[in-house]
Amino acid sequence: MNSETNSWEELDALIAGFRESSDAWSTSSDALRQQLDTFSVVTGEIDRHFTDIGIYESLLELSRRALNDAARVHIARLHYGMMRSAAVVWYALDDPRPAFAATSPGASYPIEVRLGPRYLLGVERDGGASGDQRISILIAGEKQQVATLPTTPEK
Repeated sequence: MNSETNSWEELDALIAGFRESSDAWSTSSDALRQQLDTFSVVTGEIDRHFTDIGIYESLLELSRRALNDAARVHIARLHYGMMRSAAVVWYALDDPRPAFAATSPGASYPIEVRLGPRYLLGVERDGGASGDQRISILIAGEKQQVATLPTTPEK
């Protein structure tokens, strides 16, 4: 890839090769792209909330202030862009709480923030959420907290 022009020519050529070598893949890819295009308003809203709430920045701050920057921060885009996830993960050795730091050195602790339609978030004991398409946020660690969006970063 040419970094000066930010070109994707090599990727485009690879995809063209896929299309030429497999009509089935090309047809399936086009159909899926059409379906996904209908979700663009929702995926755009999810991306906007993820940015506006400052999820990534908040997890970095948690890592810096509470864990002396020892944690890893992961960001993922799942379910064809219908869900965003960010997690801060740290080893037991780096935990400031003596009882938690004394566990197995290989143990780790996560806090994950998921954003998307409520039915995709995996909320524990949320029997009524199976058809709930409202955009929500879930914070999952030792406990789970869920809220329907929009909400403020402070909440």
